[in-house]
Amino acid sequence: MEAATRSPFHISDPTEKETACVDINFLKEKRAVIHHIKSFIFTFDGVLYGGVPRDETISEYHKKAFIEFCRSGDGEAMGINVGRDFWDITKHPETAARTLVPNDVDVYFKTEEQASQFQAAIKQCFGGNEENIPPLEHQLYAGLSETGYHRKKLNLEIPLGKTFVFAGYMMAVTVDVITPLNHLAAALEPPFNNTDLLCNTLVQGKDGIRRLSQNTGTALDHLSSVEKAVATYKIMQQMVAFKTEIPTATYSMRLQYILVKRWIKMMQKPKFPWNILNIPYNIVEYSSEYADDDCAICQESLNSPMTIASFPAKDSDGNPIQGSKLHNKCLCEYISHQINAAERDYEFAELRCPYKSVIRFNRCRVKDWKKYTAF
Repeated sequence: MEAATRSPFHISDPTEKETACVDINFLKEKRAVIHHIKSFIFTFDGVLYGGVPRDETISEYHKKAFIEFCRSGDGEAMGINVGRDFWDITKHPETAARTLVPNDVDVYFKTEEQASQFQAAIKQCFGGNEENIPPLEHQLYAGLSETGYHRKKLNLEIPLGKTFVFAGYMMAVTVDVITPLNHLAAALEPPFNNTDLLCNTLVQGKDGIRRLSQNTGTALDHLSSVEKAVATYKIMQQMVAFKTEIPTATYSMRLQYILVKRWIKMMQKPKFPWNILNIPYNIVEYSSEYADDDCAICQESLNSPMTIASFPAKDSDGNPIQGSKLHNKCLCEYISHQINAAERDYEFAELRCPYKSVIRFNRCRVKDWKKYTAF
């Protein structure tokens, strides 16, 4: 009877077992930490936006699909168990995104008092340090500093597996806290009329409901409640397949550089890369038709399982033809190199492909919003 009440890690006699191994699942731990941070956010009336509502929408969708598969005849025949195999993405890789965990947490508080109370609670629970960030105009989107927002970064380090003689592994979690500086700024909610991608239009308050922001700065803000419900569904439908669109054209060269860096970051995510549907060139999966072609940047064959970027072109008669083809990874690095050089020299020229043609990122926009509102 006594043995049944013991912890599975209980050792009554040190000579029984000299060492014990504990597996630490960093994604599982980070998800639990973010869940705890969310409880503090909602306690102080914060609004989540960015990666958390986006990635949790995706992971919940694939989690449900994974559980349904495990309970199906096929899942039972393969011996896949929900509890044991959930974090093993080799088991039913079609739903691997069930393990998706946000990189960081973005939160907005309407008052400095709410933000201060949240920060005090987080510090008491997790420790960490604060970092004041320069105006948002230079960090996220141009123009926000004109209406007055302040950004503070909380850098948390959570020890995992700590013992008396082992410091444990440190898991870093970043929380970006945004607060308004005046009543005009407080009238808006994230993303403050500056949406970079449609997948980042969701916000979540303490009611737990993920919804479209009222201030996306796009045509979505002017929809009826029914149209907005349809648009939310269609945007989420794209999201769970890691697809999205650039909503509006960009007229500032400086802003274009900031946004292109964010788009490239999304397309180059190591586990779950995003497909931005209206990028100004075509991105396709490798097929045998590219076997004899070489990448114009690395000069290696395109005969590899990498996504291919190709630029639209026309023949002498104006008919569409297949343009230059490159590894999409190489093109993203090529563009990033141009941006880094321009920012270093503070000379913001138009971005170009290896063949010196202008890549017109500034013209990317949703051209037909009806596809997001039609039944």
